[in-house]
Amino acid sequence: HISPWVGWQGECDTFVVWAKYLHIAGNNPFSRFYSTLDQMSIPHSGNSFRPGWWDRITTHGLRAIRQSSFLFIRKFVDKPTLYDGHDFATAYQQLVLAY
Repeated sequence: HISPWVGWQGECDTFVVWAKYLHIAGNNPFSRFYSTLDQMSIPHSGNSFRPGWWDRITTHGLRAIRQSSFLFIRKFVDKPTLYDGHDFATAYQQLVLAY
């Protein structure tokens, strides 16, 4: 039975930013994850034709990814900037994948 008062009926395994869905009311897993990000880790919001993307993130943002309920995070540009570190790839491996 689908409830007319619930904004989400389930949860996607992949986080991708579509600006028009980010702040829909109800049990919104996208908004919940987004709210855990620090200011420098908030991805670009995209538009109605292209999803948002990351070109920079902090180690706090990487930890938020790891602690989120999503299995996959989408739309990093090639070689994104690690705002508070030296090497994104190494930090991603250590903070997100190595648990």
